[in-house]
Amino acid sequence: SIVNNLHIPSSLSGWTLCMDEDYNYAINSVSLSACDKGPDYWVFVGAKQNAATSYAYVGAFGPSSVLSTTTVSTTTAYNPGLLDHPAYNIYWYNRVSSSFGFSPISTVHLNSADTHDNTNNQRLSWHHGSGGWRAGQYNGQNIQLDHSVWRKIIYYKYCPHTADPTAAPSLAPTTAPTWSPTFNASNCEDLGYIKHIDWNKLVNEGGSEIPNINYDVAVSSQDMTLSIDIELDYLGYS
Repeated sequence: SIVNNLHIPSSLSGWTLCMDEDYNYAINSVSLSACDKGPDYWVFVGAKQNAATSYAYVGAFGPSSVLSTTTVSTTTAYNPGLLDHPAYNIYWYNRVSSSFGFSPISTVHLNSADTHDNTNNQRLSWHHGSGGWRAGQYNGQNIQLDHSVWRKIIYYKYCPHTADPTAAPSLAPTTAPTWSPTFNASNCEDLGYIKHIDWNKLVNEGGSEIPNINYDVAVSSQDMTLSIDIELDYLGYS
């Protein structure tokens, strides 16, 4: 979830600082993408009220791809977890002609930074190509923030899953999951995980080949539940 007043030294221990600039600093696609280190990296994007404080006034965790994925809508932010992390509940936007930021819901108003619900303390919005603009309720419309004092911060960390599913499903499923991929809860958001495996061929119990199997394994790291969906694209099987 989006956090307020996060203690950086304890909560982000082991994370690497990538950006620490005042609110006059003009972000762009290049500066944001420089903090996107690739798959299995996560970022913390936030704002501090000044350089001396150890707390992030507002911030959010997300896959590092949110820094390089561009968007076009001025009214709807996207949830990067819809495909890869079903438990994820933060919405992002990165519209090069206006702004970059996050929201607790999909509704935004990019004009050009996010002006929707200007008293909401869980929104952050930075202009592309110029300074500012928003850190929660502090913004150009509600409570003015000092652009020379407030800080834009981005941290990143490699957060791999602890295990992958086996190369093929067992013919007789076990009574309980044999693997439990999780994030390190002390350093990374504890989110769900989904793994999609495509086998073009799989040998069944009789020894014949079953082609074109789509096999999805979804695991919730919050309650350790496991769900499996198998689709057989083959006449005679269901």
